[in-house]
Amino acid sequence: MQNGIVPDVVSYTNLINGLCKEGNVEKVIGFLSAMEKNGMKSNLITYTVLLQGFCMRSRLDGAFCVLKRMEDLGLVLDEYVYAILIDGFVEEGI
Repeated sequence: MQNGIVPDVVSYTNLINGLCKEGNVEKVIGFLSAMEKNGMKSNLITYTVLLQGFCMRSRLDGAFCVLKRMEDLGLVLDEYVYAILIDGFVEEGI
């Protein structure tokens, strides 16, 4: 951004993916806010990455908040989203 390069949804999603893989899902919320502040809309892939991050950290409460947000935005959930949730349930023994 300092060099005049404007990030897009793909750039933010890749950054969010990296943070989630490192276990920093809480920091991701700030990036979602920055995306919206810069006039970008998060898409299904962005939220799926975040959902997976919460499930990988055994934070099903956060995962359900993300799922609710996805539904509120009218995103059409696909089988990958449900597979991530199922994996999260299995990891938690539910």
